[in-house]
Amino acid sequence: MDPIRLKMHPWLAQAKRVPLLALLGDDALEALLDQPGIQVRRYAPGALIHLAEDPCRGIEAIVSGQVTIEHSDEQGRFEVITDVGAGDLIGGQVVFSRQPVYPMTLIAAGETILIALERALLVRLLQDNEDFLMEFLRLMSDNASRLSDKIRQTLRRSIRENLVGLISQEIRRQGTNAILLPLSKKALAERWGVQRTSISRELQKMSQEGLLTVSGARLTWLGPDVSAGQRPGPRPAARPRTQAGSASPE
Repeated sequence: MDPIRLKMHPWLAQAKRVPLLALLGDDALEALLDQPGIQVRRYAPGALIHLAEDPCRGIEAIVSGQVTIEHSDEQGRFEVITDVGAGDLIGGQVVFSRQPVYPMTLIAAGETILIALERALLVRLLQDNEDFLMEFLRLMSDNASRLSDKIRQTLRRSIRENLVGLISQEIRRQGTNAILLPLSKKALAERWGVQRTSISRELQKMSQEGLLTVSGARLTWLGPDVSAGQRPGPRPAARPRTQAGSASPE
């Protein structure tokens, strides 16, 4: 007869939500949670988790919440690259590199709980458990593929689609339709692989269509709601006004 477990580790149930950690089984995972090389970390919405160029000393598994990965330039302007959520890992791609530093800034998008494993403890788990090793490698491959897909999607999209995506992202982040563009037109052109003048022309077209106004880095969105990521088309041309009592032209 199996012994009755009188008391479980307070974080066991939460840790089992991470597929990689759940592979260890309850007993091994509970023992792991008592190791000195592991920590449970809580972050409030908007809290800084890591700055770009911070040293990476291990991996962090997202138990709950969401983490936003941001890129910033030398002028302090930034752009959201992607979001990762429960079950994902942070730091796995760089922890074993020659220069283990975070390439981008990580921000808690909401109430977030992470379980952090120091590198030495991670190495031991990878050496001792083949299933853990294979799942870790699969997760790293999936993350690399996801980032590659995002890059390809960005390159395939039209300039307008990229602009609307950026505007939608900044409206959600800044909480207003009157936004400050996070990057210069030159920086956007380099990121999207187009000419700066092409971005200026597209912004001018969108302004003429009544979708937005732009002055320098300040842009006001006037078109349909894009806060959920919808792609607006050109506004329909206004129908000519007719005198009272006359029929509208067909």
